[in-house]
Amino acid sequence: MEVSAYLKNARVSPKKMRLVADAVRGLAVVEALRRLALMRVKSAGIVAKTLKSAIANANHNHELDIKDLFVKKIIVNEGLDYKRFKPAAMGAAHQFKKRGSHLSVTVAVKEGVITKQSVKKETAEKVAQPSVSETAKPKKSVKSAATASTKPVAAKKK
Repeated sequence: MEVSAYLKNARVSPKKMRLVADAVRGLAVVEALRRLALMRVKSAGIVAKTLKSAIANANHNHELDIKDLFVKKIIVNEGLDYKRFKPAAMGAAHQFKKRGSHLSVTVAVKEGVITKQSVKKETAEKVAQPSVSETAKPKKSVKSAATASTKPVAAKKK
């Protein structure tokens, strides 16, 4: 089971945010939050906030426990760029960009962990399958031709 959270148009360059994302990718969620709290970078706070959102989605929507989760994927893509100008010599102006980024965080359940969703799914499958007594019912017997016509036949009138 995978659960995701997204953040669009964060005002941090993708290059700076990827450094933080690489540091926590693949870790347990609790350990990832600890590492992000110790980083003194603007993008660490943004990644932590999005990671907490993914944890909240997993807990609320799928009733998953925080201890059973790990950071499966963190993807940082380029977002919108604000184009700005800076004065240059002899009345000229040079363009520069204030870069932005999109962030996608996916958390998943560790292998071998039994969740409430998997228990519900197993019980639903057991209920859906017919029991042995239903499949072993005897078939209806077909009446023979002699016993089928027990009504007296009326004589034909001429």
